[in-house]
Amino acid sequence: MAIEENSSKYLEIVEDSEFIKPKESSFKCKFERLKTGLEVFLISSEKLTSTSVNLVVKVGSANEGSEIDGLAHFLEHSVFLGTEKFPGQNEFGKFVRTYGGATNASTDILMTHYSFFIPNQFLEPALERFCEFFKSPLFSEEYLQNEINIVENEFLSKTNNFYTLLEHVLKQIADETHIYSKFFYGNSKTLKKIPEKNGISLRERTIRFFEEYYGSKNMVLFILSNISIQELSKISYKYFSNVRSCSRLSPKPESLSLFPELPYLGISKKLVKIHLNINA
Repeated sequence: MAIEENSSKYLEIVEDSEFIKPKESSFKCKFERLKTGLEVFLISSEKLTSTSVNLVVKVGSANEGSEIDGLAHFLEHSVFLGTEKFPGQNEFGKFVRTYGGATNASTDILMTHYSFFIPNQFLEPALERFCEFFKSPLFSEEYLQNEINIVENEFLSKTNNFYTLLEHVLKQIADETHIYSKFFYGNSKTLKKIPEKNGISLRERTIRFFEEYYGSKNMVLFILSNISIQELSKISYKYFSNVRSCSRLSPKPESLSLFPELPYLGISKKLVKIHLNINA
């Protein structure tokens, strides 16, 4: 597909012949950068029996600021709670499971990842629902309050996990000015008690975070399917070309490093109290 012929739609196109692949590969590939800035990777193979969709928002817990710990994670949960076009709570998840698929989402320091798989023939109606996460989530006050309990239960379920405890200890002894020391999970204390005490609206902050960062220039869409590349291109453009832009790009904080030793530079002595609840 020549970029000149689609200059009103795309900033960049990389065709299958330009990808480096094993000689016997059955996969056809294509990359598209839409005019809106959204990046799209399409992979097709006749051998696949289901379609996998992944969307990464290049923003995570490092970008949430200091007012509400766990805000990025809470937003990840919140987009599942209904949209203008499909207002039912978790209507998307129910649709995907009805046809034998599954959904997942996770929040990291630098990104938020949404994914699902579904039989190929149900891809388009699934995308129709999925794309609304990034266009018109409702952020219903009632559903948001219920979701706090779900995040709290998710947090409590991890408290007896050794690796979660170890991570908590490492955060406790880290330099308090380093991003790694932040509490990213969120729980009822950080999402409800502290904001209410400080006169902060969780819903307003969630909407603000969404509007600032959840936009086309901060997103990458991946689709892996047995549907042809040409059809995948049409479908992805149909549902994601009008995802709005956002007011902020997603810079990496200068103090952030994925190397664990850096949060501890300059610390010679720091005592923390640790309570371990170990079941024999």
